[in-house]
Amino acid sequence: MTIISMKKNILYFFQAQITYAFLFMFSLLPINLTSYLGGIIGRAVGPLSKAHKIAQNNLIIAFPEMSPREHKKILADSWDNFGRVMTEYAHLKKLSQEQEKDRIQIEGLENLQYLSANKEPFIIFFGHLGNWEINGLSSMLTKKTSSIVYRPPNNHFIAQKLLQIRNLDQETLIPKGNEGAIKAIKRIKENGILLMAIDQKMNNGLPINFFGKEAMTGDAIARIALRYKCPILPLRSQRLNGCNFKLTFEQPWLYDTYKKDNPENILLKINKTLERWIKDEPNQWLWFHNRWPKINI
Repeated sequence: MTIISMKKNILYFFQAQITYAFLFMFSLLPINLTSYLGGIIGRAVGPLSKAHKIAQNNLIIAFPEMSPREHKKILADSWDNFGRVMTEYAHLKKLSQEQEKDRIQIEGLENLQYLSANKEPFIIFFGHLGNWEINGLSSMLTKKTSSIVYRPPNNHFIAQKLLQIRNLDQETLIPKGNEGAIKAIKRIKENGILLMAIDQKMNNGLPINFFGKEAMTGDAIARIALRYKCPILPLRSQRLNGCNFKLTFEQPWLYDTYKKDNPENILLKINKTLERWIKDEPNQWLWFHNRWPKINI
């Protein structure tokens, strides 16, 4: 181990200890208060970060017709949502328990049940909207074995803690990368369910139209769906108010409806679906990653 990697590990360790302490403190508070405080923290701290400028640029690209005042309001609310998501990690296990079930409304459950009743595998896609961690709870609504493809944090100490918080094992959570791709294909071959978030910046993939501009979009979902003839199920997550949520399983895209398409057309349809969700509630999307890095504002 080099000196640089040792220093990084030490830094990661102390960052993780601070994170653990905050999560422990928030876990002692009522869920609603935890979420409320997270919103306050997000609004106060978020605009001071480098990510705020990225978010401002993204909003100009996505909504050039809006005024600076409108952009500012969306960003403030988006930081509020992000802060809530971060502190709600302290109660994520509780949200999957019976006593908290009324916090999550489910619509379109029949679409999930219809696909689950068949022996074939299928893919669920979602975006970083509302509290995106709630999407993972959908795996509890079906008897089919499911796996979620995710990008683990760079800090491996925090990554391990999140595994415990999500209350999911390493077979259910599949990290992105070559090893993760093998596990994802294995899940599909077992006629299971694959959940994928596909709205973040990719260094590879395909340039697909997103809000009128090309954005690198991961093509794994399209290629897997075409190769293994998988239905695709859009899953929309929304924050209703405070710490209350709604999951909507929209109409599934059956293989026969897209089997003649190429990956680009499938990804365009996915991006258009995401656009619709984001335009409905732009204050709930994660604007803070560099979705259009090649566009200068």
